[in-house]
Amino acid sequence: MWLGEESPEALMELLNDRHSPWAPQPGCSPQDQRLREMAVLTPELVCGSNIFQAFRSLRIVGKRVEEVDEGLLQLRQLEELILSANQISRITSANLPRALKVLELCCNAVADLQDLCAQPPPELQHLGLGYNRLCGPLQDKHLTADFWPNLVSLDLSFNNFTDLLGLVSQLSSLQKLRVLVLQGNPLALIPTYRGFLVDSLPKLSILDDIHIGPDERHQFHGLARQSELIRSEARVVVSVGEIKGVPDPSTLQQLEVGSEAPVITYSYCVTYEFAEGDEIENDGSAEVTKIHQSPMVATLDVDSSAQDTRAVEGQWEPAAMEKPKAHSAKVFVTPGKPWADTINCSYRKEHTVKDLVGLKSYLMSGTTVSVTEEKVSVWQSCMKEERAAKRPSSGIVFPLGGSLGCW
Repeated sequence: MWLGEESPEALMELLNDRHSPWAPQPGCSPQDQRLREMAVLTPELVCGSNIFQAFRSLRIVGKRVEEVDEGLLQLRQLEELILSANQISRITSANLPRALKVLELCCNAVADLQDLCAQPPPELQHLGLGYNRLCGPLQDKHLTADFWPNLVSLDLSFNNFTDLLGLVSQLSSLQKLRVLVLQGNPLALIPTYRGFLVDSLPKLSILDDIHIGPDERHQFHGLARQSELIRSEARVVVSVGEIKGVPDPSTLQQLEVGSEAPVITYSYCVTYEFAEGDEIENDGSAEVTKIHQSPMVATLDVDSSAQDTRAVEGQWEPAAMEKPKAHSAKVFVTPGKPWADTINCSYRKEHTVKDLVGLKSYLMSGTTVSVTEEKVSVWQSCMKEERAAKRPSSGIVFPLGGSLGCW
């Protein structure tokens, strides 16, 4: 030790003293603390290129990263790489450390897995590809044990996979797979989606963040052998029960006795938009009108805090979070009902949609539901004239004068 040089013990005290300028900042990661201690106790390990051997985890989130180059190979001992919410469209596996066990690419713009599967890390256990731009069947072939023999967890949520049978046939080769996330894909709209996956992948423990228990296994037993039940279509039931809170229209009519004012009748209906498809059931004659829905948020909104946007206002906006595409929709109208404190619509319609990608776009963009009031007015003078017209005079029936107004 040179004269005036602090001992390792004294330096460690400075690191651990929260009043010291060398103390770790609040929220310091364990890895940061470990590097500080290594610089004190074994400084030779953090000199030059030796420091790269100390890294086991690297997290770069929301930094607009577009490419992973060969510089990452210096981190030979890296086991966890988190690159969420960037702008990566392609990632070359030759640039990934071979010791990698966790690769998270959520919220990027990955549309092709070919480069990633050229020389994938052989020990990878988790692959996160949620909120990207993947679609089958071209990408299905890259999700097999030939590329990922040790994969335990796979996240493919919120992409555009539509071929349930084709995807399952590839995933079945992943013998170590225990956790699978597919929610947010168009194929997840198929009615038999969960049951077919549970029975087709008997070693799976968690599907879409829900544990698979013995009762569920028994419930769906044998479904995997009935592939004829797997149809690429979704069925959605829309029901409208009761409407409450509509003001009494009679209180709005302040008519003077003997005044010339119309007699108004009121009726109420519900209109809503739905993606174009085949309507199987309709309890009531609903008028249908074709429209083209623009990709805008609906006026009837839900709590936006419940939406998994994975972004905070003023921070990063991942490339994969695209605006929903425009979709073709129809407007449906329930039968009109007279006013009451509780208006009972008793409406039910089952929609069958074969365009799963279009249905997903429709669901993500939101819809508009409206309560419509229809007023029909008849002027009292018209009613008097009508009554006079119906009173026979010399065997002649006079035609009805006046008109009906609706607004």
